[in-house]
Formats: sequence, C-alpha cells, structure tokens
Amino acid sequence: MTDADKLMEQRHGHPTAEIYRADGTIESLEPQGERFTLEELQEAVGGPVEMHPAPARCLLFCHEEGRFLGLPQNSSVPGFVGDVLVVYKPEAVE
Repeated sequence: MTDADKLMEQRHGHPTAEIYRADGTIESLEPQGERFTLEELQEAVGGPVEMHPAPARCLLFCHEEGRFLGLPQNSSVPGFVGDVLVVYKPEAVE
C-alpha cells in the first residue's frame, strides 16, 4: 500500500482537501469558490507549489523550494518537507 493510499484510508469525513502540517496537525480545507486557485494552493503550503500526482486519485502539493529552504520533515507524509496539501478531489483544482 502506498503512502497516498494510507492517507486516503486515514481521512475522516469527506473534505475536498486536508493540510498535513509539518508539526503533525491536520486541517480540512475547502476552496473559496468551486476550485482551488493557484493563490490558495500557495497560501496553503507557504510559497510556490509543486504538484505530485498520487495513485489514490488525489493530488499532493508541497512547497517547491522546501528542501532548499530547509523546511522540517513532514511526519504525516513521508518523503516530504513542510506543509503538504492533499486534494482528494482533483477536479477541485484550476
């Protein structure tokens, strides 16, 4: 089972997205309109975004320069640093 599959199994309720913070907290997030804008994605991860498709039909967004900036490891999403936005409904992204 992939890490993305594990995230899908762990999620509670049916939010459009969740932010997995580097400090271990998780917050639900909904777009302001019908879809997340680039600005909303950037605000969620704290800077320029990098998208990672996941096999569980979700999209992961992280800070594009997170490793270069020395952001902390994300304990909830192995292999990522800083805050990670997991969008469970890909159609909700512009």
